Amino acid sequence: PEVLAAQYRVQYDKLKKRLQELTYGIGAVGLVSSYLSYSPEIAAR
Repeated sequence: PEVLAAQYRVQYDKLKKRLQELTYGIGAVGLVSSYLSYSPEIAAR
């Protein structure tokens, strides 16, 4: 049971790190897309 728990914890940490990277990736994409959609309006003025 202890070995299983250790494996589970390692897998959970990996999953958490991947989720964090995914969140950062989505955030970066959202930031870039919003910047690209706003910049033409700013340039038009």
